[in-house]
Amino acid sequence: MRSLDDKLVLEKARSNLRARYKKKTKKKTGSQAESIREQNWTAGVVSEDINAWDFVDEDMVLVAEIPKGSTRWNQANFDKNNFVNFFGADPQKKGYIILLRNVKNNGLLGEIESRPSVSVKSKNYRFELEAAAGFDYPSGTNRPIGVFVRVSVRMFLYVLAMPTDPFYNTINQFLARNWEGRADRMKRINSTVGTLRRSCNDLPFWNIVKL
Repeated sequence: MRSLDDKLVLEKARSNLRARYKKKTKKKTGSQAESIREQNWTAGVVSEDINAWDFVDEDMVLVAEIPKGSTRWNQANFDKNNFVNFFGADPQKKGYIILLRNVKNNGLLGEIESRPSVSVKSKNYRFELEAAAGFDYPSGTNRPIGVFVRVSVRMFLYVLAMPTDPFYNTINQFLARNWEGRADRMKRINSTVGTLRRSCNDLPFWNIVKL
C-alpha cells in the first residue's frame, strides 16, 4: 500500500483519467457528464491533464460584454444570474474557487488561473481575468467581450475579444443578434458550444494547439 500523495499513485491516477475522461464524457450529456466531471475535479489531478480541457457541442457558453468598472477592469464584473448559474458561485459566500484558462489568438493555452469569486455590497460579482491585465480599456463604443466555455465543474476556457482582434466583429454581431435586453445594459448571452461554433467559426477555441 502507498500513500495517496505518492508519485506512482498520482501518475497512475493521471493515466486512468486520460483514458476515462474522453471515453465517457464524449458519449454523455447533461447530468451524467456533469457527474463524471465533478469526480474528475475531486480527483485533484484534472487540471494537469490537457485532455481535461476538451469540450463538446453541448457544453454551456457565456458571451458577455466586460464593463469598464474601474481602472482595474481585469476584475471583470458579471450579472448575478451568470455569477450563480453559469460560474456556480454563491454571492453570500466568499472565495468560491474556479479555474480559468485563456485561449490566445494563436490557439495556445495560457496558464491555469485559480480565481476566487468576489461579491461586494454594491452588487458587483467578479472574477479576475489574467488576459485583461495590462491592457487599457478601449476608448471607443465597442467593449471587450469575454467568451467562456464551461468545460467542467468549476473549469472554464475563455477568449477575451478586444475591438482590434480579427474575430471581434463576428462575436460582437452574435451578441447583437441574440440580445433581447435593454440597450443601456451589458449584453450577456447564454448559449452552447455547438451554436457558437456555427455562428462564430473564427474564434480561437476551434484552433487550440495541444503541445
